[in-house]
Amino acid sequence: MTVELCLHQPFQPPGLSRKPDSRRSDKMCIFNGRDYVFCDDSWQFLTYFSLWYRYGFDPLRMQNRVTKVLDHFERIYEIQQKEEVAFEQVSDLLAAMNPLLLNLTKIQYAELLETEFGLSRRFVEELAQAVTLVNYGQTVAIPSFVGMVSFAGSGAELWSVAGGNKQLPIHLAQFANARLLLNSKVDAITYLGEHRFQVDYVRLDTESDELKDHSEEYDYVIVATPMTSGSHIRFGNFTRREDLLKGIFEHYSMHQTVATFVRGSPLPSYAGKAILSCDIDNKEGGSFFTSFSPLTPVNVSEQQQQAGQATKDNNNNNNNDDPPAASGNATGVFKLFSNNQLKTHDLYSFFDVIEEVREVIWHAYPEYGPNTVKQPFPPFKIRSGIYYLNAIEWAASAIEMSLIGGKNVALLVCHELKLCNSKRAIVDEVSSGKRKLSEDDFPPKNKRWKEQQEL
Repeated sequence: MTVELCLHQPFQPPGLSRKPDSRRSDKMCIFNGRDYVFCDDSWQFLTYFSLWYRYGFDPLRMQNRVTKVLDHFERIYEIQQKEEVAFEQVSDLLAAMNPLLLNLTKIQYAELLETEFGLSRRFVEELAQAVTLVNYGQTVAIPSFVGMVSFAGSGAELWSVAGGNKQLPIHLAQFANARLLLNSKVDAITYLGEHRFQVDYVRLDTESDELKDHSEEYDYVIVATPMTSGSHIRFGNFTRREDLLKGIFEHYSMHQTVATFVRGSPLPSYAGKAILSCDIDNKEGGSFFTSFSPLTPVNVSEQQQQAGQATKDNNNNNNNDDPPAASGNATGVFKLFSNNQLKTHDLYSFFDVIEEVREVIWHAYPEYGPNTVKQPFPPFKIRSGIYYLNAIEWAASAIEMSLIGGKNVALLVCHELKLCNSKRAIVDEVSSGKRKLSEDDFPPKNKRWKEQQEL
């Protein structure tokens, strides 16, 4: 799930275009912590033969399942754009696409693939898990809907935006003529009564370089950041809802991902390869990384070149644990994903020469632990006038999902202002009686779905 579906819709922010297809000759390999269990080939026929030889027809069967899920998923665009339907709950949004998508959030991915789909354990623990690790840094113990989104995002037909996917929110903000308060941190949201909210925040003053307190009042507030047990935003004067919100958000946490960018020359055994780890839990020997790949192309500004030279000079003048600068010309820039920060000896297990290292640590997506299938989703609507866009991330995290969550929240506000044309402000197919979920809607644990229930 990338920006592909959204950018094929009638509305597209001006100035956005597809990133040119930079096909590389890199060999994609799956590493189990000890050996390469699979590598593709420049000859597509040999790649298909290798897949069949190791996994049989499981990749094809899996792709057929994913295609059916995407067919159901695309229903959301008709719901949102033509029907202008909005949902207060994530579960209702998924059920409106198709109840089977909601069912996928209630069963672990590994159980679905092995027990319900009948795929081999080798396929699940190698290929399927390599995909979940590179996309989410997590194993196949995640919920099935997250896993299916992950597998859909591994397709070769997906693409990105020229200049980086960050161009999407930048252009959307410009298109909307939004007033941006950058370098600010929201501390509290307080209900003042009569549909008014006070937002308290601190903002960096560019002249004094000091943080200053600010407060502003709004009619509607949309929270567009993950709310977890460690969230710093406080809700005030929400009466009993404050305890309810705290009880919901304290069950969620974000997963740490570390992206390490290295300019240098890889060892011969890694040259020309893009490597996906399938063993992060030490079943075969364990990997300290989730993926390793070359970055092509790399655009470096003049300021970045100067910063890189400063980093290089600094590495020459210190004796800490940072990788020392190496002589010779770098052959490329490479990216490693991992769940923890990499040490110097970790990097030198990949590289013969290291000229520059940069590290980015961020909480990129939710922690989809084994118990996630038992947790309720946080709501889109916290109360009248205040909404939570990121609620959808706990169904699955992707750019496409965030865009859908944003559209849903915008429709909720639109209906509350009575500006939308839908006959109903909120359509809940389940609670309205149009559809009743029963035990038959959920996949039984120890038998296959019936033909009409297959994804």
